[in-house]
Amino acid sequence: MESSEKILVGAVGASREELDALARNLEAVGLKAGDLRVFSGLAVETVIDVESDEAQVLLPLERALVTALDAVFLYRADESVTKELRIWAAESNFWLFDLRGGEDSLWADPGWSAGALAKAGPLLGIPGPDAFWCAQLIRGLEKFSPKAPLCYMFLPASERGSDGVRELFQQSANALSLQSKPGETLAFSMLPEPFSGGSSAAFKSAFGAIAGQGMSPERIVLRVPVFHMAALSVTVGVSDPAKACRAAEKALKDAGFSISKGKKWPVAGVSSAELGLIARVSPIDKAVWAWMVYDCIRDGKSTLAVKMLAKLAWAES
Repeated sequence: MESSEKILVGAVGASREELDALARNLEAVGLKAGDLRVFSGLAVETVIDVESDEAQVLLPLERALVTALDAVFLYRADESVTKELRIWAAESNFWLFDLRGGEDSLWADPGWSAGALAKAGPLLGIPGPDAFWCAQLIRGLEKFSPKAPLCYMFLPASERGSDGVRELFQQSANALSLQSKPGETLAFSMLPEPFSGGSSAAFKSAFGAIAGQGMSPERIVLRVPVFHMAALSVTVGVSDPAKACRAAEKALKDAGFSISKGKKWPVAGVSSAELGLIARVSPIDKAVWAWMVYDCIRDGKSTLAVKMLAKLAWAES
């Protein structure tokens, strides 16, 4: 791929904030994207509110429009739409990066070489940042006989930025007007609460594909009252906590984290753009404790997918 050549990219079922993050990520790895094509992930026709400042022009999901692209990022979609995209990708020459996190995904390791990715493609299931970074941590601790990690995942009330805020307002309005949908519960709470979503099966599946199938991590998920910052607390039993702690810090640095040495975490009011990826590692009794913080949108699955796309694009040049 020549440096002046533009790459054609599409996104299915993405929010405006996710599209902005995708564009920034492409630019960060040196890929020049042409017009970003945005598709609805719904099988039925959707109504666009043309008076809204946040309105997006969604293209119809037609084979000719999709197969002309170099890469498609699948954020959310109906099952029938997902099935169709998979068929088109298998029959055509575009890369399909599946960001949905379904446990049926064929997981790809973001650390793979371009050759390994090309051999696995064109359907690439992108692991969640929690599974990928937890696997990187375990890799860094291989010399210290690590035990199966215990993971506490703190997920935001909404991972969709202002789209999520509007969604929460709508849910509140539905509840107050007694128009809630059957089975619908408010997605936002002022207190952390147990959360059965986020697919622990997908987490374990992706973790195993990257770190190896020798251990199965325990994962407990809580919803917390923020909109798209997430945190992952991991405790791993090891043979030499002090030395293992230094190895863990190196592994997390290699995965893109800044290691926090201060006594306090960044305070509220600091934007996620200023935070980036932050981690802290501490030795505890016969174990290493790692605490990682990241932005689901800015540093989420699309970040990993774009880095994989860059490897493939530059390998073809």
